[in-house]
Amino acid sequence: MKGKKIESRAMPLFCPKCKKVMKKRLDKKMWPIHNMCFDCVIHMETELRRNGKFKEYEQKKIEENMKSYLKDTKQKAKEYLEALNQVEFLQNSMGDIEKWDVDLSQIKDIREKYNEHLDQVQKLIDTMGNNKGEE
Repeated sequence: MKGKKIESRAMPLFCPKCKKVMKKRLDKKMWPIHNMCFDCVIHMETELRRNGKFKEYEQKKIEENMKSYLKDTKQKAKEYLEALNQVEFLQNSMGDIEKWDVDLSQIKDIREKYNEHLDQVQKLIDTMGNNKGEE
């Protein structure tokens, strides 16, 4: 199953939209985001500007990026906090084994503050999504 996911993300030789060869550096950057070459993205965004829908498109992209960042940040924090709970012994640069005493109350405080911060960011994202119809 992993092979199919990787295979579907692989950039094809030709753009599925315009059928031109995708060999530019910017094609490699645009493919995972838009599933088309850089030239097609430029044409699409130009059409959106011409039709007056670019602001909506831009806002949607910003929200998607913020949500993705929030998801990644939550995962990294979860891994970090779990690692803090498990660290008891650590090998330092000299090769000596050190025993660390972990204060679980401090970890709990860090987790609570972090969760409050994530809630604030989530509210900001939700507010941005709700305000787009008011413009």
